[in-house]
Amino acid sequence: MSPSDTDPIDAQSPADTTSSAPRHQDYYFQTVIFKVEDRLFNVPRYHFERASEVFAGMFSLPQPSTSTEGQSDLNPIVLDGKYSADFQALLKVLYPLDVELILNEPHKWMTTDEWISVLKLSTEWCMARFRRLAITKLDQRDLSSCQRIMLARQYHIVTWLRRGYSELVERAETISEDEAEILGWKTTCRLFQARERAPNARCLSDARAPYSDRNGSPPPATDSVYCIVWTIFAEEFASAEY
Repeated sequence: MSPSDTDPIDAQSPADTTSSAPRHQDYYFQTVIFKVEDRLFNVPRYHFERASEVFAGMFSLPQPSTSTEGQSDLNPIVLDGKYSADFQALLKVLYPLDVELILNEPHKWMTTDEWISVLKLSTEWCMARFRRLAITKLDQRDLSSCQRIMLARQYHIVTWLRRGYSELVERAETISEDEAEILGWKTTCRLFQARERAPNARCLSDARAPYSDRNGSPPPATDSVYCIVWTIFAEEFASAEY
């Protein structure tokens, strides 16, 4: 017997590639092979192409017909400078496999570190939808004030900056040496200034006018700590907007 007689499902004849049946508009995926560190990933192009202008531009470039990059294990698209663990975390969100776990125990589905990986790559690759999702999920996690501030600086999240600074100003415990080392001396000095002013200060409307919140609203005049932080770190907040 020929191979086609013994395994008709796996065998493909030339006719298989010229079917007249229409392709489904949503569920007919092209795949692409990436190499990250020493690991190969073969995944649908769908979200990379539709959610990221970076990859959409890459896939639109003309390719030689003989050796198309990303179509074989011998010629993958190599993502230099990336970690396979970060990439795998992003893939878990782009192409979730364990739907039951996602629905029933979402906190076990993705760790905090994995969501940070998603935030990292979605920001770098201009995946706005998945960046917003990562920010939303990390908002629900127990991040320290310093951790939130450092992530906010790295990934341009002004709301996290304000929240982190406000927490450090409002709390009874002083800023520790370890926190000061993480934040830097200039930020630490400004935080101590804010802590000194916090008990009795009130925010004037003219100090609030030049800057607005992400949704266009100025900070509330009744919230003195918020306004002190807003005023002292206004320049940083303005430059942190994504």
